[in-house]
This record gives sequence, structure tokens and C-alpha cells, in this order.
Amino acid sequence: MAITYLEGLKGNFPAFTEDVDQMVTLYNKKHWHELTEFLLVLVDKEAWANGAAQLDLYQNFIRSFESKMNLFSLGKIMVSVTQKLPHEQAAAVCCEVADTVKKNNLQAYFLLKTEAATHKIELNEVLVAKGFIEEATTYLSNNDVSTLEVDLRANIYKSQSCLLKKEAKYDEFYKTSLLYIAHVKTELLPESVQEAIAFEVGIAAVLSKSIHNFGELIHHPIIETLKKSNNAWLAELLSCFNVGNFDAYSELAKQHGKSMEQYFGSSNIFQKLQLMALLHFLFSTPVYERTLSFASIHEKCKTESIKDVEPLLLRALALGLIRGSIDEVDQVIEVTWIAARALGKSEVADLVQHVKAWGKQVQLVLSETSSTLQQHEDQDRS
Repeated sequence: MAITYLEGLKGNFPAFTEDVDQMVTLYNKKHWHELTEFLLVLVDKEAWANGAAQLDLYQNFIRSFESKMNLFSLGKIMVSVTQKLPHEQAAAVCCEVADTVKKNNLQAYFLLKTEAATHKIELNEVLVAKGFIEEATTYLSNNDVSTLEVDLRANIYKSQSCLLKKEAKYDEFYKTSLLYIAHVKTELLPESVQEAIAFEVGIAAVLSKSIHNFGELIHHPIIETLKKSNNAWLAELLSCFNVGNFDAYSELAKQHGKSMEQYFGSSNIFQKLQLMALLHFLFSTPVYERTLSFASIHEKCKTESIKDVEPLLLRALALGLIRGSIDEVDQVIEVTWIAARALGKSEVADLVQHVKAWGKQVQLVLSETSSTLQQHEDQDRS
């Protein structure tokens, strides 16, 4: 039956002859592993990129030997197939195959259920999708992550980020999306998909309440697709925020004000820029010089007046971005700690200079201490 179906494919689609002959050979030899690996590649071929045709291949050929396949690989094949189908049909197929593999391979089951969840979200069936995702997240939490397939972890994070995007939970969406792109080879994704991810995560970064360092996103290769797109302004905006560059921000606001208004609306992103400028200023200042005047912060963070510096510092303290003590009388703050940040090359270079300067300070203190001890010893002898 399966071979008859394949022979019919050759008659209807002569361009598929070479691929079909290879499948027939592997099937007849019962080389199930090699046939599975061949199908994993086949479903991603552009010539075969028809969801209906691929689903037909599954129903009339793959099903005949799916019990002999690696079931997680079957799950990966079906994820690829369903991504080319309408959302309603795709969700139904994912759930059907998931139920088939559940008894023998839970990882394949959750791979397919989380894929079904992404389709359910597109259909606005959010409660159903949330149920699938919560079940998969519990499975992820209850198992040693190192024992789980990377593709499964990636799909769980992808479905979580789709749900968080739907719910406009920008902070969690940003963090979860970074986990997703850390688990996939983004260079293998279509460029349009890479650009969409970079854009959505970039918008979330600016709108988030708790994210005040964009280094992980800015230095990820996926941002390059954004730089080459019509939304390159967002990549520039992320960079100027990350170092608190007010001049660059003003220029972008002049050139792309309509786009910024469209995506950020009434959100006070300028206050966020001030906070990020404060963090960059503090990071750039050696540890032993972090008793800063309100006047210097006013200048670096572009507050309307010196009176606005203290509220800015209080926000930073409340958000856990810095620790320290404010002297309202002398109008200074002593900063004892700043939040960790993902560093770019220039910031790493700054850090190296800080460490060298700190080393010199330590050597100076040791030298002075040694000299003082020597003087005391000389006095004791006399």
C-alpha cells in the first residue's frame, strides 16, 4: 500500500522521482533510521513545501512504519509539516499525533502539544493553549533539563513566548524569547522569521518595566536581520538606550517619531532612557569613585533640574538596579552595588581598565601598609 502510494507520487509529480526512489529503497530494505533521517530533511525542502502534500505523505506512507521510527523524530517531522497548514488543521493534527506517541515517548508528546498550543493562540483559543503549555512547563520543571531534547525545550519556550506576547507581558516575553533563541540555530530560520523575532523582542525590551540592559539581545546575531530591515531604527534605538545616548535618541525621535509613537504610545520611555543612562554612567565609573554628586547625575541623565535627580535615584533603588545611600544635605549618593549587565566589547574594555586601575590602587595600599609596618618595626627595635 505504502509503495503503491509512492509510485503514484512519481506519476503525478515527476520532479519528486529521485526523492521517491530513495524512500522506496530505504523502505524495502527496512532501514527505518535512515528513512527517518531522510524524511527530516525532506519536509524542509522547498520543492516539498506544501503542507497538504506533506500531510498526505504522512497519512499514506509514514503511518505505515511510524511504530518503527524514533518517535521524537516523528514529532519533529510533524511539527515541520503542520507549520505549513492552516492553524485549525495544524492544531488538530498535532494533537492527534501527540495522542499516538504519548504512551511511548513523552518528549515527542509535549513537542507536539506545545506546537498545537502556538496554533491555538493564533486561533484565539488561549485557555486551551495555556493548558497545553502549563502541562509541558510542569514536565520541564520536573525533569533534569540536560536529559531533555533541545528541540523540546525550544518549543516549550516558543509556545510560552507566544502566550506571553498575546497577554502583553513584556518583561516575561523578553526573557522567555531570549531562552527560545538560545535553544535554536537562528541562522537556519527564514530571514523573515528572524526579523520578526528581533523586532517583537526589541519592542518588548523598551516597553518592559524591569529590563534595563539590552546587551543579550543587542549582541545576539539575530539583531543583524533587524539592522538590514525597514525597522532598522529599532536596532539603533536599543543601542542608544543601552548606553544612555540622548543625542542619538533625539535624532531617532526626529526621524522615526511616528513609528515610535505607534509602538510605544504614551509609555514614558524617556524615563527608562534616564535610568539606563544612570546605570551606564555608574558602570563606567570606577568602584572607588562611586560617590557621585547630584550635579554630575543631572548632567549625565538629562533630568529637567537637579531636583529631579533624587526621584530618579529612588526609582533605581526601588527597582533593585542599584544599592547605596543618599545624602540629601550634601546632594550625593554613595553607590555600593549595581545590577549585573551583559557587556559589549567596549564595555568589556572599560571593565579591563577598571580592573587595572583597581590593581594599581591595591598595590598602592599594600605599599603604604608595608612602609608603615616597617616604620613600626624600626621604632620597636630602637
